[in-house]
Amino acid sequence: MSYNTQQDILDFVEDNNVKFVRFAFCDIFGTQKNIAVLASDLPKAMEDGVCFDGSSIAGFMKVEESDLVLRPDLSTVTILPWRPTEGRVMQFFCDVEKPDGAAFGGNCRGFLRQMSRSFRKLGLTCNVGAECEFYLFENDDRGRPTRIPIDFGGYFDVAPLDAGENLRIYQNAGQIAAELNDAERTTRWLTEYVKRVREENPAVDLSRAELWLQLGNAALTKRDFTAAARYYRELQAGPFAVQARLREAVALSDGGKTEEALQTLRTARTNLKLDAPVLFSAEASLLMEKGRAPEALEVMNAALEAHPTDPEILYEAAMLAQETGASALSEKRLQTLLSMNPEHVQANNALGYLWVEQNRNLTEARALLEKAYRADPLNPYILDSMGWLCYREGRLRAAREFVSASLKKLYDAEVAAHLVIILQKSGDQKAAEATFAELLEHDPEHPTVARLRELLGKKP
Repeated sequence: MSYNTQQDILDFVEDNNVKFVRFAFCDIFGTQKNIAVLASDLPKAMEDGVCFDGSSIAGFMKVEESDLVLRPDLSTVTILPWRPTEGRVMQFFCDVEKPDGAAFGGNCRGFLRQMSRSFRKLGLTCNVGAECEFYLFENDDRGRPTRIPIDFGGYFDVAPLDAGENLRIYQNAGQIAAELNDAERTTRWLTEYVKRVREENPAVDLSRAELWLQLGNAALTKRDFTAAARYYRELQAGPFAVQARLREAVALSDGGKTEEALQTLRTARTNLKLDAPVLFSAEASLLMEKGRAPEALEVMNAALEAHPTDPEILYEAAMLAQETGASALSEKRLQTLLSMNPEHVQANNALGYLWVEQNRNLTEARALLEKAYRADPLNPYILDSMGWLCYREGRLRAAREFVSASLKKLYDAEVAAHLVIILQKSGDQKAAEATFAELLEHDPEHPTVARLRELLGKKP
């Protein structure tokens, strides 16, 4: 999909749960730089650009004339895949301009466009691409990197001139095995790679290596929870650290070590401050999974105290309150969130559904749900909310269409229960009984089963 307008970008931010936006550019030496802003500041940043001090970038500006502006190229928007999936990070590449909009001579993208135009005038096509390389260097006695390469191999050389060849073979084999979901070979080749790297250099720092995630995932596949937690624990820094802590907690919990899993998440909040919201959420989810709802509420209350304006913390705190029966608290939190961001799709749906479920404020609920539906018309939960609203309003045909569409998108027992009620109210007893029978196949212990049996006149 192409993104050509500011509204396209704002929709992209909403759909992808983006929390931070990086405005990236290169200095005249080709080194990438970036300035990060909150997603809530994005509309102003796209409209006015992002100002920065050009004198702080080598080769850009003198101190007395240092102001420059970053203008994002909307077509370059991308999600950074190595950042957390909750509270994602998005990036634009930008042009650098002077505050009056005039071209800046150090704008590498502008210079490349100029050269491309020059080639076109000569009847030539200018193709540009990135070539990624990495180099292996020796460490000194204190484990710090030096500028001494581990070998002097060139392109297409083999061992012994290329001392890194065998290491790459083990690493590549392990990564291919991971992509193929071959847990045994992933473990065999990546552990061999780690062993040989550490034999080459005992002081090597692998605390940022993604391979620990691959090893941990392989161990989880084999249900070796102890090994999985041990592998994840090796990854302590860098862009994958928060994923490692979340998965370490899962491994510990699945292995019966709930308290250790909770402590892992709490410690990570101290060490990974930018990722604290997602870690709070993970801790609350784990507590709910273990039937410890009061403690989960305490965790989300602490999260709100630490991050009172974080929209996702507010939303998850509201959902947790609703799940534990504190509907008034849930309503209050959703209203606070919508006062901060009236376009928050999930909050509009949640508050609208809450009112529909309680059969009150139906006019206001319709306004909220229609806004959510316009923003995300294929979302199965929003479709169900719209259907349940139509049922409350007595519009049974529309209710049936919305809820049936929701079930086709994603089967959910609660939604199926709604459809049973709507069908029975519509007089289609046969379809209601068929939907109920399907619900029993999926979830015979669902809390609505007894009530639906009574509604349909069926014996237990």
